[in-house]
Amino acid sequence: MQVIPVHPWQASPLLQQGYSQDFRIPDAWWQTTDWTPSERRRAENRAAIKRLAHAQWQAAKNRRTTPARHTETYLLCLMIQTKNPLEPPGLAGEACKSLIDAGSDLHLWPDDDSIHRIATAYMKLPAPPDPTSRLIRALVMPVPCNWQPIPTIAASLYQAWQTTPPAQRPACWQGASIEWRIPSRLWITSNHTETNMAIKQQNKHARESDWGTGKHMGVLDHMREQLRYAAIPAWRHQIQQAGRLNCNRFITIAEISYQTTGYHLAADPDNAAETVMSLLEVGAAMQAIPSDIPHECRLTPEIMPAIVYTRNQNPQTQARAGEHNIRLWLLPIPDDWTPNSGLPLAAYQSWNRETNR
Repeated sequence: MQVIPVHPWQASPLLQQGYSQDFRIPDAWWQTTDWTPSERRRAENRAAIKRLAHAQWQAAKNRRTTPARHTETYLLCLMIQTKNPLEPPGLAGEACKSLIDAGSDLHLWPDDDSIHRIATAYMKLPAPPDPTSRLIRALVMPVPCNWQPIPTIAASLYQAWQTTPPAQRPACWQGASIEWRIPSRLWITSNHTETNMAIKQQNKHARESDWGTGKHMGVLDHMREQLRYAAIPAWRHQIQQAGRLNCNRFITIAEISYQTTGYHLAADPDNAAETVMSLLEVGAAMQAIPSDIPHECRLTPEIMPAIVYTRNQNPQTQARAGEHNIRLWLLPIPDDWTPNSGLPLAAYQSWNRETNR
């Protein structure tokens, strides 16, 4: 299997198609999907990250070797330098939002919606921690406009498992999936602040003018608790019907369905990272999926080294009014398969299949 080099400027057949850029985010600006500061501070941090990312993307456009260039449809891989071994890279969705927006402002892609950013993968960057900042490596891999990430990644993993003798594969090696219908009142998205959420919860005292006052601090925490409680029956049913996902490591693909669907739906599936990570934490606590410590929500990079977000393009699975659908595809991975090379390679090889049609 080809491996993408850790250093972005090393020559590689894969990087002749895609390109990468590093961003170093100061700890003072860092915020995650399970923790954000006040609304005002959150906005300030986002603006600071966007300014920094804008300068770095511009430098990438101007460099002579593997420059950043306009890409119509793409897989975006975000490799995150974590501070400790228990930190899931998927929590970085909040900090990465402004980084992606900055690329849109510089027209590196027509838009960062799901028509063009067909899938976004968060994974750990194998680099030692820095005391004052975090390194994010963004890898932009062009893909055909009709690229379907779920069957492509599943086929790549199926092929990887063929080198493992059947007797040594876990019983669940072909993976599992689980689905929720999430009512809008519990839908946590990075597009909304706590004031927005309070209004969404039909709090008669909530007003748009409350933004930045701190009046609704704690609303998101309360919503997370409600969401986690609502997630329990589906995980319990999964355990009863299909059993637990007993494997050493797995990746998750979060497939999001909206009230409207089809190719021309413009949506940002990874905006739902807060909701998705909360669902996964419940599964880990119930031991439906592997976790480092029983009965605790520890989805470490060693167990779940990557999470991929994409949208459901099937018009037959349109969400009902007032709801969003989430299907989590839980795919065990062999010991010698790494998402940092396996996911970009799957995107790169899709061009070969397109050529051979």
